[in-house]
Amino acid sequence: MPDKLINTISFTPSAFPKNALDTVTLRRLPPCSNTKNMIFAVVLVLGVVERLSVTANKLSLERDWMPILVQQPTTQFAKPLKATLSQLNAVMKRIDLACKVVTPSLASLIVSSPKYRRIGIIIIAALGAVSWAIEFWCARKVYLASPALRYPKVQARNDGSNNTREACPTRSHQQLYRLSSGFPLWFLAHINFIKQYFSTDVWIPSMAWAVLHLSVLAYSASLITWMLNAGFSLPFITIAKATGSIVEFASTLITPRVIRRFSREKPKQPGLQADGATETDELLAKDNQANDKRREEILERLGLFGVSWQFLNLIPVIIMLWTLSLQGNNLTPSSITLQPTSSIPSSSNSLHLPMLILFSFLSSSRLGIRIFDLTTQELTQTRVPPSQRSAFAGTEQSFMSLFELCHWLATAVVSSRENFRWLALGSIGAVGLSTGMYGVWCWRRGEIDRKTL
Repeated sequence: MPDKLINTISFTPSAFPKNALDTVTLRRLPPCSNTKNMIFAVVLVLGVVERLSVTANKLSLERDWMPILVQQPTTQFAKPLKATLSQLNAVMKRIDLACKVVTPSLASLIVSSPKYRRIGIIIIAALGAVSWAIEFWCARKVYLASPALRYPKVQARNDGSNNTREACPTRSHQQLYRLSSGFPLWFLAHINFIKQYFSTDVWIPSMAWAVLHLSVLAYSASLITWMLNAGFSLPFITIAKATGSIVEFASTLITPRVIRRFSREKPKQPGLQADGATETDELLAKDNQANDKRREEILERLGLFGVSWQFLNLIPVIIMLWTLSLQGNNLTPSSITLQPTSSIPSSSNSLHLPMLILFSFLSSSRLGIRIFDLTTQELTQTRVPPSQRSAFAGTEQSFMSLFELCHWLATAVVSSRENFRWLALGSIGAVGLSTGMYGVWCWRRGEIDRKTL
């Protein structure tokens, strides 16, 4: 039952009403009219609000709700959840990937017929409204069923010793916030969030994941645009992208099984006391601590495998992209198609092997990036204090958005088809930087663990 609730909450094609409004209004207005520009501005603002809302909802569910629901059972379900955090993360990611594949195809299919386009737009808007209502109902039901979700989040502060305990904000902080005006309060809050982000021991894996958003080697819009300009047909690109989505979907099935396989709990050794009791509280606490430690080690190693797998698979991709960029002047639009070999020009026949290598390794790299995503997400869920999860997730999202902005700025600056190879070279450099950051972090973690033994 909890899995179904989480699944239903995740399925929200919230962009449907905005797209429907865009299509139903802008198409019927003459070009360059003031009314059309005003409606476009409204649609743009709605799109920004929708993106912010979706991001906030996703961060709340993935980084705050899910760890709490796994660690503490709700009042509606007497038994603890059988699903682990890895399994819930994989289910959420699986549904997200399925929606990203199905939703655009479904929307284009509904509005493809000009005769029934208005009816299709109404259907899309209705689907968006219904899905929002279902999501709100499910979220409210889960929230009311779990007392832990309703407890106020308290901040952690040091009491002067080596132990850190949960406590309410100090009076000095409260007075500082009361005396601050709107802008200083906003500024001080974000500075505090950034300090909390870098004070955790998992900020390097988080930053390594954010750096990956610099790359264009991920079936991004910039890469697809270059492929179209380089002569790849749209059906061929669609099949290649679908293959990458299948690989990503498979990674969500593989990752939790690998974690469960290698992090099985060791059999506990019963200990006898003078009164005849078995397995004292100290032994149980040590066993639980050892099991958690082993699980973290599996997550770290699996994450290192994932980011390394992505980097190694992108090496042949960059070589093929460099080759195709140098031969770009010999290609014509849609010269590389899915037609039989005899009907394709000889200039395209020589590109079959580079084309096969390019898409095979690019799709294979999606396995590594999704494994790295799932393992890093669980590390940040479990190793960040509950009172700092929301701030940590928000700061991480800010860095991701910053790197995405740099991605698009670089694409705008290097916009010619012939120079795309330099973007690809910079992208593999970003992936290599991410791999190095995560590898050094894992090595340092191993050194610390060996010294504490």
